[in-house]
Amino acid sequence: MAAIIRSGESRTGGVGLSWWFYRLAVILMPVQLETEAVASFVGARIAPGDLALVIAFVTAPAILRIDRTPLGLIPVTLVGVISFGALLSLLSQGWVTPHALFVKLVGAVILAIWALTTAHHASVVGVAIVGRLWLVSLCGWSIFALVDWAAIDLSPMIAHPIDSRFSGTFIDPNNAGLAFGIGTAMVWQRGVWFRGRIGQAAAMVVLSASLALTLSRTAIVATVVSICVVAAIKSAAAGVWLRRFSAGFLVAGAVVLSGLLAKALDDFQARPDNVGERSALFANAWTEFLNSYGMGIGLGAFRQLGLLGAFPDLEPGLIIHNTPLWLLVEMGLLGAAWFVFHAVAPMMSLDRRRIEPRLRSALLAAHATALIASIALETLYQRAWWVVLGLALAAFRQTSSSDRSTRRALLQTAEAVT
Repeated sequence: MAAIIRSGESRTGGVGLSWWFYRLAVILMPVQLETEAVASFVGARIAPGDLALVIAFVTAPAILRIDRTPLGLIPVTLVGVISFGALLSLLSQGWVTPHALFVKLVGAVILAIWALTTAHHASVVGVAIVGRLWLVSLCGWSIFALVDWAAIDLSPMIAHPIDSRFSGTFIDPNNAGLAFGIGTAMVWQRGVWFRGRIGQAAAMVVLSASLALTLSRTAIVATVVSICVVAAIKSAAAGVWLRRFSAGFLVAGAVVLSGLLAKALDDFQARPDNVGERSALFANAWTEFLNSYGMGIGLGAFRQLGLLGAFPDLEPGLIIHNTPLWLLVEMGLLGAAWFVFHAVAPMMSLDRRRIEPRLRSALLAAHATALIASIALETLYQRAWWVVLGLALAAFRQTSSSDRSTRRALLQTAEAVT
């Protein structure tokens, strides 16, 4: 384990300005701000961490290294697929909306930068250091937002659009639920990110409690299923890990016995059933895909067509709450093929390389959480998913370097013998 996770922890010096800005980006990543000016123009929120990330990216040219491996090609090909969608929208619809350009296309570039920058710094300073930094940041902001939501109004910049659902500093409860779910999936394996049990237990309590309070059914189910599946497949002591995971949720429940959990459960039961709306949404999306003869209707076209009244049975401006279906409808078969590639490549790369088993299980569970949630949510632009991809790429690079070093040593030994 030390060779994979801890090897970079003594090499934190000399990483330069980029490392400082990257740390700032990770610390700010859970924070999203909403302003009327930005929302009215592109229908989006501001992520302060992205600005620090871009500075970290441009101040370290080595980050531009592109691995010609399936895992390393995911960020690059994402930008290509989304660019294809923008061109397709221009050709087929005659327009590309500001939302598609700024939120989707520029957002895809930001996601690629998150993955590549994370992989670069995790390769230099250690996978555990970068992963722990993100988890601690997520926990810290969650505690701050929880106090703001339940007790004291600490900051007017933290918005809770739905009073009955905890959204952290993400504004959207489903977005928050997925981030907390990915964090929970990462931290369930002991000894990966935290050296002591206290740190891991505290992170588990905060993240699992936050996940429960979001009332995001998709994120909760995806997290539990992914951890159970990975534990059953990868661990000989699956029962032990499942008991620890269950105990973590029980402890998290005890922490919020002030009435928040009971209130959350009541609100969870009272949430409206949106199955009918989702069915109509998916049916309209599928019809648009069939009408495009498999080519796709273009980036952002479904949302814009809804705003123009093309779907009278739907609320105007809805997005497709299903990531693979969204990619299929707007980017055609190319988008669907890319999603399969994005889903399978991390699992194959992590499974075939000599990566420390507990680190591998934690990253696989986090990836699986986002993957399962993508069936009912648009999860592609969840930055935490791309941090996980960057950590996986860094771990893959370390084992690749180790393999090359071993081969060189064997060749030198063979030459010395001959």
